[in-house]
Amino acid sequence: MAKIRGLQCGSRTYYSRIVVPRALVSHFGRSEILKSLRTTNRTEAKALHLKHEAHWAAAFAEAERDCQTDTGPASSGQHLSEEEVKALARRFFLRRSAELDLRARGPADPDDARAAATEDLQWEQATLQSWEDPDANWLVEEAQKEALKELGEDRAIDGRAADLLAERIRRAILQLGATELAQLQGDSRDEIEDSFFRNVESQPASFTPPSGCPTLGECIGRYQAEVLDLRPVTEKTRFKHKALLAQIGDHFGKDARLPAIDRADCNRFRDILAKLPPNFSKRAGKRSIEKIAETNRSGKTLAWEKQSAYLKMLSDLLEWARAGMDNHAGHHSGRYYTFPTVL
Repeated sequence: MAKIRGLQCGSRTYYSRIVVPRALVSHFGRSEILKSLRTTNRTEAKALHLKHEAHWAAAFAEAERDCQTDTGPASSGQHLSEEEVKALARRFFLRRSAELDLRARGPADPDDARAAATEDLQWEQATLQSWEDPDANWLVEEAQKEALKELGEDRAIDGRAADLLAERIRRAILQLGATELAQLQGDSRDEIEDSFFRNVESQPASFTPPSGCPTLGECIGRYQAEVLDLRPVTEKTRFKHKALLAQIGDHFGKDARLPAIDRADCNRFRDILAKLPPNFSKRAGKRSIEKIAETNRSGKTLAWEKQSAYLKMLSDLLEWARAGMDNHAGHHSGRYYTFPTVL
């Protein structure tokens, strides 16, 4: 088996090792970059490593260009206020919280996966305790890029606003990491210790999805035709996919605009699934799954694997829709945090 440069196997999981070009060591503050791939499967680890390697190759190329330019062009856009920066950080926190809800790691996960995730989170928590750690700057910089994606090209951030966003993002990652560590230990209370991120569960009441945004029904139809129908699966599996999407569409409403589906909606869907009886769809009739869950007195509930299948389908659908909208002219809506993603 050919050896892949930079792909290493520890005691249980694979790691990716990226060597920083000598001319850029001072820029990145380190000579190599190590990252746990959180898998014991070599084929999966290879794919993850190559993706990680490509990401850093692009980062190195960008850093080299920056080093060759003393000053960049001045921004002609409108600068963000401190209040807008705070709102941006809170939306980042909501989006990541939604992703965490759908990942739903816990004690039932395989020991190796749980151990690798715990190790990575503990490293992240320790790194972010101080700005003096070069990795802290890297972690926050990557998260900031994600947070800033929702801004239009006419907005700029620098000076005090940039420093404020960086600090809020650092605190957000710390809080999210603490929550995930608690979940891995069986604590699902999701207690928010950082007061800045408390009580930000819902979107502003004044938010109205842009009229150009697609409906859930439209996305379900396109996702079925452009993604699921192209997969080489059996007819039985294809039928299951359609059934999962049909239930998702019926629950959220096929006429719902995608940005209107928020974290609270996804949480309610998850909680309803946990209360549904087995084979509920065969006896549903015209009743909603919420009503079926409320009247379930059998003492039996939907299997965990079936609940996961629904959540995975919902997450995959919304991630696919988000990717399409990120490339659409309506990118400025600033509500992409409503689309959960399984990482």
